[in-house]
Amino acid sequence: GAYTTTVFDTQYSTTIAADQFTTFAVVAFDFDNNFSSQSDTLTLPELSNPAALNEPPSRPGSLGGTINGSQVSLSWQESTDNIGVGGYNVYRDNDYLTTVFDNSYSGEVGSDAVHTYYVVAFDRQGNFSPPSEQLLLPEGGESPSAQAPTAPGNLTGSLVENGSGFRLNLDWDPADDDGGIAGYNIYQNNRYVTTVGDTSYEADLANEGPYSFYVVAFDQLRNFSDQSNRLSLPNDENQPPFFDGFVSQTTDAGQLWELIVRPVDIDGGSPGLFGGRLPEGMRSVDNFDGTRTLSWQPLQPALGDHNITFTAFDSIDPSITTTRTITLTVVLPDDLSTIPNPGPTIDAVGQFQIRTGDTLVMRVKAVDANGTVPQLEILNPPPGSTFDTHPNDDRIRVLRWQTSASDMGTVRFDFMATDADDPSLTFSSSVDLEIVDPSVFTRAGERLRTLAAARNFHFGYAHLLEWFEQPDADLYGSIAAEEFNLMSTENSMKMGYMYPEPDRFRWIGADEEIAFARENNMLVHGHPLVWYTILPPWIIQSEVSEREGIMNTFIDAVVSRYRDDVAIWDVVNEAFEDDGSFRNSVWFEAMGEAHIDKAFIRARANAPDATLLYNDYDVSFAGPKSDAMYALLQRMIADGTPVDGVGFQMHLTNDFDRFDEVAANFQRFADLGLDVYITELDVAMEPGDSEEVQAQVFADAVATCLAQPACKAAQIWGFTDRYSWLGGANALVLDRGYQAKPAYRALQNVLAQ
Repeated sequence: GAYTTTVFDTQYSTTIAADQFTTFAVVAFDFDNNFSSQSDTLTLPELSNPAALNEPPSRPGSLGGTINGSQVSLSWQESTDNIGVGGYNVYRDNDYLTTVFDNSYSGEVGSDAVHTYYVVAFDRQGNFSPPSEQLLLPEGGESPSAQAPTAPGNLTGSLVENGSGFRLNLDWDPADDDGGIAGYNIYQNNRYVTTVGDTSYEADLANEGPYSFYVVAFDQLRNFSDQSNRLSLPNDENQPPFFDGFVSQTTDAGQLWELIVRPVDIDGGSPGLFGGRLPEGMRSVDNFDGTRTLSWQPLQPALGDHNITFTAFDSIDPSITTTRTITLTVVLPDDLSTIPNPGPTIDAVGQFQIRTGDTLVMRVKAVDANGTVPQLEILNPPPGSTFDTHPNDDRIRVLRWQTSASDMGTVRFDFMATDADDPSLTFSSSVDLEIVDPSVFTRAGERLRTLAAARNFHFGYAHLLEWFEQPDADLYGSIAAEEFNLMSTENSMKMGYMYPEPDRFRWIGADEEIAFARENNMLVHGHPLVWYTILPPWIIQSEVSEREGIMNTFIDAVVSRYRDDVAIWDVVNEAFEDDGSFRNSVWFEAMGEAHIDKAFIRARANAPDATLLYNDYDVSFAGPKSDAMYALLQRMIADGTPVDGVGFQMHLTNDFDRFDEVAANFQRFADLGLDVYITELDVAMEPGDSEEVQAQVFADAVATCLAQPACKAAQIWGFTDRYSWLGGANALVLDRGYQAKPAYRALQNVLAQ
């Protein structure tokens, strides 16, 4: 049951005692420290009855003994066990005393003390017998009470400056116990310090306070009292939590690094603990005692500094917090051979369907945890295909293949990656592709964009980032072009993707999406300019004084580049917490509420004719967040800030039915003179939910928009469950195989009414 060692192949050798039975098991783990289930167990030498390993020894019998002066002597009848008794634990007054390996014990004892003794046997597998009968010595003595002492009272003390530190003095009222107090344990900052025999304590302390103290009394039977009152010094006030041993460190690449994150609240209780983003591959395990264990085996790509941030929340007043950031520096070891080479892997590629005649575009990525680039090859390339290195990542190769009607059926592609340093290390992977007749994807009835256009309405979707490198890119693009007359940039304009470094913009995603929209006569909705999340690290770590300039640079660059192509902008996204307070984003930290007005003014300067929206979630129905948004927009209009409308995201669930509230809420924002947009509609399902109910929720949401004259457009956040941001919630109108769900037909019906 105990961890022994780690090996990197499928065999292990060691030595064990000749007469010892040992049980082995193996657990595998991958390069992200994900652990498998345990293998079957194996006991060696083999047992005719394996269950015998779990049988405990028999109970030690006939415990007897004497006290002669200050010497106690015990003896007992030996236990029996089918695999052999390993030894005996001796207990005095319920406290472990020692372990012996025969059936007798001798030791020192106070001549006037009365104690109880018992013995427990154990075998070599760690199975324990029931305890023997208890023996009271000396014979005829009166057994002490098991009642705990009273708590020490009125703990007082002082810290007096003493050179570079302090002299501590503590005093307390004595505890009471019918058998007498044996001593007092002193605790400093929730940790045991020492034991004293009277009611005072003195010590020299470093100037590292504040400090918190309490005292616990115990009697001769080791019954412990409740703790005394707590005393905080130098000021007896609630102190913020701190971290014990959470300091910057250095580790070698290839070595397993571990650290316990231990928040301490000297006022008692267990502080809350929240961790920030960790380095890739680092595990954070809850120890269920208020601490977490971080573990990581960094390899060569992790060389350098990594910041690790945790926040502790006071156990009495959670508004009192302490945030600490440490730096873990990964360096190369002197002996590079100590760095393991786990060999390459190939990232999984899902199963796809495409149509005959489509061009397959399949990205295949070979990864080596050591940072080298494996050799990647396709073992069975189809005729006429290419397998070229990706222009932006030499670990990726792109398979391109123009299919035809003769390719219909299932095609398997076999790939192999070979380690750059050790050619004997390889990894193989296979992917199945199903090529079907285009008629499989035919949808009955009018297209959604046709029905929307007939009522001078825009019906749109969020477009998949870099869809042109997905295996089913042709199918995805053709359905999007057929169904929608409005496109939202789901991820291509988020700062984390578009603005990865201070002097570099990544335009390719948005450029391709806007070109696609232009080719297919779609209106473009740009999303988002200012958001609290999906930010590159350099912005998160930027100086507060620099952030207004960063925001302005981004808005100027993006809006001016797409001024002639983007008709609608989500200028500010999700600036409120659920309770209606402003979210403490990097932008709010720098500029307060004014960052919202400044962003709208900047956007208008770059796009005089665009529709500028404020966009948020959980604001379509009544509540503090919707009220806060209403107050904000009302104030912005009064101040002359150029805001044109509101984006109601409407990420809903199957049980949502508050559409009367939605209609009333739409109306109150329309009464401010604002346009209304449904911007990110989807309906998440739980296992067992009905697709027909989901369809009704979609229909009711869009019908509520259509009934409001100020509602100019509705957009669903994607259209196929294959690429939904909600994953397995199946929240969209086409399933993973691009087949129409009841929700699709419900949208046809509501747009046709």
